[in-house]
Amino acid sequence: MSRDFEMVQSRRTLSVADQGNAVVIPPAQNSRMSDAIADNFGQILELASGIVEIEKMKVQSAAVLKQMEESRKNLLAEAEAYATKKNADTDGVVQKMQMVRDMMRDFYQYNNNANLSGEDFSRIISSIVSEMGRL
Repeated sequence: MSRDFEMVQSRRTLSVADQGNAVVIPPAQNSRMSDAIADNFGQILELASGIVEIEKMKVQSAAVLKQMEESRKNLLAEAEAYATKKNADTDGVVQKMQMVRDMMRDFYQYNNNANLSGEDFSRIISSIVSEMGRL
């Protein structure tokens, strides 16, 4: 009994056969697919252009966000510097007022028989404070 085998091409049709990295389209569908691509090539290009524009906008928006973050950091640094300067100015004024208060307290405490009136003393203190403000 001898068995002879004959190779017959399959009658089953596969829609898409994957062979490695390349996708092979059966010949019957090949012409239909190429006709569809040819008919819609303008729309395919328009879609690809839209995708490129979206990617471009994503890159631009990322750059704008980075720039906004840098601006925010700069504004915070400026605000801190301004607050520190204003606190120093306020401390200076408070120290001057403390000094004037101490001088007035000393004047009224030790001015029993002096020839200096409260009004004269007030003028002297005012001129001292004015002079300190110019320095």
